Amino acid sequence: MHIDEIKTYMFHYIRDSKSNELSFLNSFNAENFFSFVNKNQKNILSQKCIENLLHQSDDLNTKRRILLTFDDGLKDHYKEAYRVLKFFNLSGIFFINTKNIIFGEMDTVHKMHFLYGKLGWEKLVQIIINECRNKKIKIEDYYDNEMAKNSYPLDEEEVSKIKYAINYKLNPKIRDELVSSIFNNFSDNFKEKDFYLSKDDISEMSKNGMIFGFHGHEHVPFSSLDSSQLYQSLLNQKIFFEDMGIENYGVLSFPYGDISSYNKNNINVLNKFGLNLAFIADQHNTKKHSFKILKRTDCAAIKL
Repeated sequence: MHIDEIKTYMFHYIRDSKSNELSFLNSFNAENFFSFVNKNQKNILSQKCIENLLHQSDDLNTKRRILLTFDDGLKDHYKEAYRVLKFFNLSGIFFINTKNIIFGEMDTVHKMHFLYGKLGWEKLVQIIINECRNKKIKIEDYYDNEMAKNSYPLDEEEVSKIKYAINYKLNPKIRDELVSSIFNNFSDNFKEKDFYLSKDDISEMSKNGMIFGFHGHEHVPFSSLDSSQLYQSLLNQKIFFEDMGIENYGVLSFPYGDISSYNKNNINVLNKFGLNLAFIADQHNTKKHSFKILKRTDCAAIKL
């Protein structure tokens, strides 16, 4: 089977709905994940099949055609995804950010996930607007309706504008201070480091056939980084993998993964760094790039 025939699914949060305190969070139900893997176990790629894929073998020599990928290095991936894949002797690619694992501090994007998971977007949007007024930030100056719609097609207009402004347009320092000030008001005794995989989790998962890939040292759009910043981000991840004794397969998932999240200069850095393959988060056209980029389907599209 050819590499382009692979159906790749992307997962983030996988949670037991009965114990999910972040009730508004877009998460895949843990019981449904088990059912999906059980139903498709003969079609999901094993460790050996994934390794063939990552070693640039266009003909994978297998009838299996489903690849599972997991972004952001979340604790959910150890508690729910890993235990199921291990049970069925299957594998997946886990794309991790490394700064949050090393320092135990949440990325801004995950603070946003926590907030909308706890409060819901309707309430959170108004809180953000009010906080911007208090800090004299003219958030409306950072709105880009067209790009927001392209990046977040499933969100309501007001939500997509806010998300795009925060994730792509605001000065990083201002963005981080804005989101942290709101997060601190609602996080109580929340332990940020417990949000992510630990080094012990990663070590165990790797020893049992799970594969790890690059996702940036921090979870920021690569398009917001210049060439030297992106190269350093990837280098930080490479050093982390080396220190952990984890094989570097040269595979990457773009943070956010939409058409706005990377550019031609980023692709040049990936080539220079020696990466082999990258994944996006949707189905946009990637043929203009001189780099192997594979499309993915969000797990929300899975029909059980």
